[in-house]
Amino acid sequence: MSAFSSRGLNVARLESRPQRRAWEYVWCLDVDGALEDPRVREAVAAAQAACVTLRVLGSYGVV
Repeated sequence: MSAFSSRGLNVARLESRPQRRAWEYVWCLDVDGALEDPRVREAVAAAQAACVTLRVLGSYGVV
């Protein structure tokens, strides 16, 4: 979360989903911004360094 907040990015949605194994979760979040924004790219790179797996499911500009 600090990867996004330290860059002034708004996390619009945060949700956890349990995995098949006990006490393991997948976290899903929506961030206001698109990968074309350098702050978003930096935040995703920082988050990826702290995660076992990180997937970007889509990137859409804020209207």
